[in-house]
Amino acid sequence: MNKKTYVITLVIAAGIVPIIFYALFLTHLPPIQTDEAIRNIPLLDQTMVVITAFVIKPLYMLISFALVWILRKARSSDLVALRWGLLAFFIGEAFCSVNYLFFHDRSILSEFLHNYGMVLSFAFIGYALQESLDKYVIHYSHPTKRCSFVALCGNCVKSQDVPCRIKQIFKFSLVILGSLAFIPLLAEVREISYYADIFGTAYNFIRPRAHQLFEIRYSPLLALLMFLIAFLSTHFSKDRQIPELARISVFAGIGALGFGIFRLFFNSVFAKNLAWSASWEELTEFILMIAIAYVIWLFRKSLNIFPGKESAQ
Repeated sequence: MNKKTYVITLVIAAGIVPIIFYALFLTHLPPIQTDEAIRNIPLLDQTMVVITAFVIKPLYMLISFALVWILRKARSSDLVALRWGLLAFFIGEAFCSVNYLFFHDRSILSEFLHNYGMVLSFAFIGYALQESLDKYVIHYSHPTKRCSFVALCGNCVKSQDVPCRIKQIFKFSLVILGSLAFIPLLAEVREISYYADIFGTAYNFIRPRAHQLFEIRYSPLLALLMFLIAFLSTHFSKDRQIPELARISVFAGIGALGFGIFRLFFNSVFAKNLAWSASWEELTEFILMIAIAYVIWLFRKSLNIFPGKESAQ
């Protein structure tokens, strides 16, 4: 199976499974119990909710869409992966906005598409970072260039009949990553729903069971499967280095696990104050888009992403 076919298969399969689950079992989930009393929260909390929802979120969505447009003609594997990650991010956040504006955060489908967009964006952006480091710094995959780890390894599989130590470390890392998946898997699913006064408007902060089943059950299980596929494909591969499909699989797993831990962290730290949980999620996504935009701008000439510009390489 070639790389493109494998990626498309992963994206479709990973998205269909939770949709089938929702279709079969969602109606059997008990309704969430909402605290009808309206809580008075600090002015700072109210201000941050409004700023992140109506200023920060539209701004980082605009940045992500602009970056997709800038990268539309990119052909190198790192920039193509980054483009798809940014597009998945934009689409996911668009569904988040739809859920907020039209469904008052109660649409299971919209929130699923939001969450799945985040999983895909984490995976593609992580893979893009790895590809860039390999291409410009490490040269692990290059058939002739000297790998940056050769001084540490002492000898290299590219020129000698020796086992690749990076491949061995990769397999060991998969075991460690797999063990981390049990952090969200063992976390308790706790529904939260209450109203808070946001400048005179009663807003329902809600963490239903359906969302958490995707975040801290399905996502880490998906990650475990991806790490297992990466481990087995590496272990049984006849390639003397890490096979390409294994690298794709591990970042698919990192995307799923990263999202699960990301959500678990904020919703655990701010379990009694979902205003800050929502605000910090928006702020970290804003920081991510700013960081990507800055790096692209900083290396714009070398990346050759603007029409008419000659590559500096």
